[in-house]
Amino acid sequence: MSTVELTKEQKDMMEHALGLNYKKKPYRNRYYTNSDNPHWLSLVIQGLAEQGGGWNEGMCYFRVTFDGAKAIFTKPMSRKYFDDLS
Repeated sequence: MSTVELTKEQKDMMEHALGLNYKKKPYRNRYYTNSDNPHWLSLVIQGLAEQGGGWNEGMCYFRVTFDGAKAIFTKPMSRKYFDDLS
């Protein structure tokens, strides 16, 4: 994969989605916010995140893709471990 350039906001949001602001390794994969969040929509376009449904109108969950996780988590991570994140 080529080098990915992320803004500080994007990196912080991806780390939060994976729980890296609380623990040293990913333990979840979700971020609930406005469905028109420009930082997340840019990540979706780059293939580093996916957009899912939400509970309220105008809101949704974003999930980091495996490529996105590899871009911010520098330690080895298996695809199975990543796929098991909730």
